[in-house]
Amino acid sequence: MTALVCTAALCAGAGESAQEHNDRGLFAFRDKRFADAAKEFEAARAIDASFADVDFNLGVALFQAGQYQTALEPLRRARKLSPKSPQLLLALGTSLARTHQPEEAKQVFEEFLRVQPDTAEMHVFFGDAYASQNLVDKAAQEFRRALELDPKAASAHFGLGVLALSRRDLDAAEREFQGELTNHSEDPQAQYHLAFVWLKQEKREPALKLLEQVIAERQDYAEAHYSLGKALLEQGAWDRAVEHLETAAKLKPAKSYLHYELGRAYARAGRRADADREFQLTRKLQAAEIPQELGTMGP
Repeated sequence: MTALVCTAALCAGAGESAQEHNDRGLFAFRDKRFADAAKEFEAARAIDASFADVDFNLGVALFQAGQYQTALEPLRRARKLSPKSPQLLLALGTSLARTHQPEEAKQVFEEFLRVQPDTAEMHVFFGDAYASQNLVDKAAQEFRRALELDPKAASAHFGLGVLALSRRDLDAAEREFQGELTNHSEDPQAQYHLAFVWLKQEKREPALKLLEQVIAERQDYAEAHYSLGKALLEQGAWDRAVEHLETAAKLKPAKSYLHYELGRAYARAGRRADADREFQLTRKLQAAEIPQELGTMGP
């Protein structure tokens, strides 16, 4: 998501840096995994509370995740540094309205209307905000307006592609993800989503090639490992499927469906004890899971 900010400064000290957590947060945000993004931004702030734009990134991620009350504190801190940021004012005003603080919300929205620019980036932000609230038609209007202002607007075609996927229009989704890649050829999320669409369309050869390309660039992309592993399992390439599904499960150990697919792969490879362990873990995780919105990690 281009509205969020990433700098090159590294946090000193042992272990992971604030920069590394911030980068993972930006990646998750771009993939519309807003709760995951917020956790990474929180980790970045715990390491270095002065890290550039960490409160802005955290507040906007919490806002997009629908955690309006929790978003207020970082958004208010960020406003002191960026008092005229349209993205921040929109997130803060909406969060105030959703938490029944109408007077302050009114003041913030009045300021927002004074500073709001008619830019492609701003309309992409609006599109993401509407999409997070399932206001599909309004989201699509904002993404299309962004493309009218800038035909190469980052994330606009991607946003339209995700909306097309939500209504199961694979042909439209394919066009939009290809449009994003025409403008931003190395975007890993757009590459992954296009590969996902191709798998749904049974275009297996280009899909597998593209997934391998994504993984070569982003070895920590759990979704790509999952989709590639599942496709290889369906092809009977059990050992390679196990390799990628093991990686996905290590990257996202709390996701039950990853352990389920890994269990299937172990069973196909004749590793019954490992399969039983994964199926048992799947049941344990499923019992503790809270139903989530449809995500992007495959069927």
